[in-house]
Amino acid sequence: MPGSPPFHRLVGVRKKAVRPIGRWLGRVLAGIGLITVLVISTLMIGWWARAYSGPIEQPKGDVLILLSAAADDRGGISYSSYWRARQALFAWQTGGFKKIVITGGGAPASSTFS
Repeated sequence: MPGSPPFHRLVGVRKKAVRPIGRWLGRVLAGIGLITVLVISTLMIGWWARAYSGPIEQPKGDVLILLSAAADDRGGISYSSYWRARQALFAWQTGGFKKIVITGGGAPASSTFS
């Protein structure tokens, strides 16, 4: 068409407009990556873990609901159910709860454990 700019000039203009955005985005992502590597590889990771975990409080209430996981391959209590039952038992022994309700696929094994 007469009077319209050639197509290759439009492509060049778009490339010139997109290139600074790509550079800026690359620098931002590189900065985020650098901060991540510095936090992970230094002793700051312990500080971040404590900051994100918040205060650890002793659980208290009337009823503790224990969610048990699947049984192991021999029908016994699974590893995760063992640790859940153990923590529930500690919470009950400290007087934090009056009753424990066990639910889930591995409930019989968990109830015989505690």
